[in-house]
Amino acid sequence: MRLESSEELKRATIEWNGVNQSMSGSGKAWESTFDVSRGTYMFRVWGEDLAGNTNSTGLITFTVVGPRIDSCTNIDTDGYYYLTADLSGNLCIVISASNVTLDGRFHTIFGYGTGTGVSAGRIDKEISNIILKNMTVTNFGTGVLLYRVSGAKITHVRSESNTHGIYLKLSRGSKITDSQTLSNVESGIYLNQSASNAIERNVINSNQESGIELSRSSGNSIHGNEISNGTKGIRLYQSSWNSITGNHVRSANMSLEVVFATRNSIANNSFEYGEYGIRLDGSRYNNLFNNTVRWNSESGIGITSYSYGNRIHENNISHNGVGVYSSGVLFVNSGVYQWNKITNNTIELNEVGIAVCGSSMILQNSIRSNTQHGIAVFASTLNSIRDNEISSNGANGILLRSSQNHIIGNKIGSNGKSGIEVSSSENMITGNSITSNGEYGILLNLSSQEGWNRIYNNYLNNTNNAFFINQTRPNIWNTQKVLGTNIVGGPYRGGNYWATPDGAGFSQLCEDVNRDGICDAAYQIGIGNLDYFPLTLNAFDPTPLSITFTENSPSDGSIVPQDHIFVEISSSKRLSRAMIEWNGQNVTMTPDKTRKTWSFNITGLSEGTYSFKVWGKDFAGNWTATETRTVRVDFSVTPIDSCAAIAQPGVYVLVKDILSSDTSACIIILSDGVKLFGNGHTVEGRSLMYSKGLLISDRGSNGEIVIKNIRFSKWYTGIYISNTTRATLDEIVSTSNYFGLSIFQSDRNGIYDSVFTDNRYDGIRISSSSNTSVINVNASDNGDNGIDIAGSENNSVKRSIANSNIRSGISLTGSSNNIVEGTEISANNIGISMTSYSEQNTVKDSVITSNGRGLYFQAASRNLIYNNYLNNPENHYQLYSTNTFNMGIEPEENIVGGNYIGGNYWSGFSEACGDANGDGICDSTYQLDGNNADHYPLADVTRDSDGDGVSDGQESGDWNGDGISDSQQSDVASVETADSIVAFSSQNNKFSDVRAENISELPQPPADLPYGIYSFNLTVTPGSSVSITVHVYDSSGNPVHLPADTEYWKYTSDGNGSSAGLPRWYSIPATVNGNTVTFTITDGGIGDGDGVANGVIADPGGPGVRSPTSVPEFSGLALMAAVLAIFAATFRAAKR
Repeated sequence: MRLESSEELKRATIEWNGVNQSMSGSGKAWESTFDVSRGTYMFRVWGEDLAGNTNSTGLITFTVVGPRIDSCTNIDTDGYYYLTADLSGNLCIVISASNVTLDGRFHTIFGYGTGTGVSAGRIDKEISNIILKNMTVTNFGTGVLLYRVSGAKITHVRSESNTHGIYLKLSRGSKITDSQTLSNVESGIYLNQSASNAIERNVINSNQESGIELSRSSGNSIHGNEISNGTKGIRLYQSSWNSITGNHVRSANMSLEVVFATRNSIANNSFEYGEYGIRLDGSRYNNLFNNTVRWNSESGIGITSYSYGNRIHENNISHNGVGVYSSGVLFVNSGVYQWNKITNNTIELNEVGIAVCGSSMILQNSIRSNTQHGIAVFASTLNSIRDNEISSNGANGILLRSSQNHIIGNKIGSNGKSGIEVSSSENMITGNSITSNGEYGILLNLSSQEGWNRIYNNYLNNTNNAFFINQTRPNIWNTQKVLGTNIVGGPYRGGNYWATPDGAGFSQLCEDVNRDGICDAAYQIGIGNLDYFPLTLNAFDPTPLSITFTENSPSDGSIVPQDHIFVEISSSKRLSRAMIEWNGQNVTMTPDKTRKTWSFNITGLSEGTYSFKVWGKDFAGNWTATETRTVRVDFSVTPIDSCAAIAQPGVYVLVKDILSSDTSACIIILSDGVKLFGNGHTVEGRSLMYSKGLLISDRGSNGEIVIKNIRFSKWYTGIYISNTTRATLDEIVSTSNYFGLSIFQSDRNGIYDSVFTDNRYDGIRISSSSNTSVINVNASDNGDNGIDIAGSENNSVKRSIANSNIRSGISLTGSSNNIVEGTEISANNIGISMTSYSEQNTVKDSVITSNGRGLYFQAASRNLIYNNYLNNPENHYQLYSTNTFNMGIEPEENIVGGNYIGGNYWSGFSEACGDANGDGICDSTYQLDGNNADHYPLADVTRDSDGDGVSDGQESGDWNGDGISDSQQSDVASVETADSIVAFSSQNNKFSDVRAENISELPQPPADLPYGIYSFNLTVTPGSSVSITVHVYDSSGNPVHLPADTEYWKYTSDGNGSSAGLPRWYSIPATVNGNTVTFTITDGGIGDGDGVANGVIADPGGPGVRSPTSVPEFSGLALMAAVLAIFAATFRAAKR
């Protein structure tokens, strides 16, 4: 080893394989000499110059390799060998030593059609640690052979056009990775009597017999290989405990064949584009899960020839001829059935989902959209088909052509032909939901020798639930009636639930007088086939019963211009009966097939007013009724059945919906004194630009206009009113327009009890108009503002809703002297917006919550905002505006239940503000900004500062007279009722759960208790005695002078002297002083309602005076008899 330095060195040291030694030399040249053999070496050199500075080379690693190989040879010594040229021969390289690495350096070893390209092993003993890499081996009998080798590694080897590509025999613990076996005559990789080997990440293509074959081999891992093979992708023969995972196998014939093999794990593979995906032949207890098996022309998974105990689960099996073909056997071991178990698979888009010719357990699979049958069972018995979802298959959900099978708990729906077709005997079909199948729920295609199938406790809902072909022998359609929850939740099991999609099935309409969930009559299914105990839910359907009029019925207050009326109701559940009460006379209505819709046509009516309501009765005997409606039959009114211009005063009635009109204005009012009643009908346009559903212009000077109970939709403007006075809109719905309602340059108009929602822009737009009343209106869910008031004055919005509009709930622009009162404004971007010199508007008594901004003012001053509840992320925003946010404090209930009106409730401030006197007004001003403040913000009256169970708002007085509000003292509690005010005090003890009780719910007390009774808990020192004083005032707050004989009466079950511990009335001695009564109770003693010395005195009771004992009244004869009796008793006593 020679070192040349750029500077003269004092010394040089070499670190050789971790050992330091000095080098020889001087100046700039230094050297050392080492003996080496085959192997890997590491070194670095350190140098020190004449000034004492040191430096080093980097760490250098090199390998000394074994002999070069340039011809076929035998290797009988360990070491590293490499090829320097392509080789050819018959038995080319033979390795008989352990610890040999053969690196092909990407050369090729050619053969002459026989022999072995590279072989490793010995007959007399096992060798180990053989590494073969980076070579191509071709045209041999066996490309690579390991015989009695352990721990070998074959990597980056290409073995092609041999008889066997790579062959392991009697070998173990070896790995074949990242290699290719191509176009070999028999197998790509073959393991014979070999164990614990790994075959990973290889490409295995076009081998004529098997891509990978394991024969009598166990514990091997086959993972992550790409296999595209001629006959078989992977084959296991008499092999066990192998793991086959993550492989992608395509094979023209069979992707995986498992023959006489046991307990192998086959998971997370894909097997596709062959004739057969997976085939198990005479194999047992193998576990196949989470594989994708698709596009195989014959079957996805086949189980044949005495295979049993295999588990096929959680696989995705699609686009095969047959998804799963099972003809294994049912093996019984010590009385335990060893089924092939097909569970939790998705089996779809095959010709047949599962075909069974041998006993299997088919459990919890999703079997859908197969071209023919979901499951077809042929010539086998004791199959168990349970809890599967079998839907949308082209023919039958299940085809049974064998006997003694169990079909239990499946959901079988929307199959093209039948839910289940039965062509066999003695099957059990129970607990299934069989619905919406194309032709039949159950098709019985039986010969004269077939029948006696047991079909019970199923839910059937198909157009034709059961159909017979060539049926002569009966089947059994029910068990005995036995207690137990049935398939529809009823209390008894018996037969089946028979429904049809139109609601007219036998079980849907049958009577059940005794409410046992069994129809009172048997159901005749076919000749000799009866369900004696059909199931029903009619008697106890838990759906709440409600009935409502449909839109086909006249609305309340309708005017009808003809002599007939059609009434129709819809019910939440099937009805056994519906009756219309028409002007006091009851008439039975007519049901449709579902018995949820009932109707009646009343004819021959004369003019007059009629009232009607409908009564409905469900199958459980419950009655309910609609509201009462009135209609007026008036032949003088003018009917309207299309778009029209109304040019004369009078009463008009819309008698039908007007739909998809393309007119610019559908109904035009050209006269004063017009009343138009819509009877709930719709006037619908086509959303044309500038179109109007209703147009009222230049009207009202000579008579009021009334528009009532009409729905407008799909117009540019639902209703347009201009230059009009005294127009009233009542019970209007205007939705899905650009604008719901537009009022322009109009005065003294009213909108009542109406809905303006889901319009593209504004729900209501009021511009350049005055004195408009908007009362009880819903203007929500519009694309701009709920209500937009622009350039208008003296309008009012009261008791309305403006929620969930994109911009503002209510917007005022350049508008003055308007009122918003008692309105709910929520979930808008801005609750109320005032801009452009909007002044002297009032907003009061409203709830403004969950908006981006509650109040927004821009250049809008002198407005009054008070007694509103505001709870928004930002309650107020003001720019160039000064407004008033409170009235003076006035005694009146405020919006949050307090006793005084002042300012507003502001979330974030009102909850935390002080309220020492308990008047419901915060003790401090809420400063909104530099120019605006609420001087009397409302406090949270639901707070219970002292924790006694009575809110501060209800406990705002000082009823014990100590100069401190009761709401601020935990040892004082006061309760106000309609008749009195009662306060309790107990110094230094804490009250909780204080409330007034309803004396009428208790037995008659032996005392007069005019001030009521109350419950509370009082926390005391355990076992102590405490004094409690009760202060009594009348409802006006005046002290009540209590009678001297007032006692404190209690009703409890503990501490009352009752030997049985039963609740009863009893009194506690008390001291009376004016309007107070004072008594003492001991924790756990008499008067403590819980009777336990636990530190809590429970006290339901109240002050009162014992009722006087009544004196019996005697008649004259009775009085004489009593005197004589006393005389006789006295005489007898004297004689003694």
